[in-house]
Amino acid sequence: HKDRSLLTVIYSHVPTMIPSPINSAANSTNTKHDNNYSEVRRSALWIKDSNNQWHNADQIIQSDQIVVMVGEDFETSGISSSLGLYAAEHAVRVDPEGPFIEKSHFRKDPDCRSDGGGERCSAALIL
Repeated sequence: HKDRSLLTVIYSHVPTMIPSPINSAANSTNTKHDNNYSEVRRSALWIKDSNNQWHNADQIIQSDQIVVMVGEDFETSGISSSLGLYAAEHAVRVDPEGPFIEKSHFRKDPDCRSDGGGERCSAALIL
């Protein structure tokens, strides 16, 4: 989805990855994006770039960094185009191209580890 706001600021506590094999057909054939988290079935913040490629933001940011995303209201203001900014599609999922999850803001991704170890902890300020 894209946020309708001006800006979204996200801080997340990203746990250290512990590789473990899984037997999941949904995750074993995924080669369209940099999805190393699917190996441990951990949800992550995925952001789609202007070339429609998904990137795992949780693997890119450091523990003392935040993610700032432009929302659709900012995009339509006219300022964003002069700065080369756009409202990026994003998702918190194990696989960003997985099937639609109804009320996904209120429940974990069903592809997440069942022991709770794959859940993501974050806070967002939406302006």
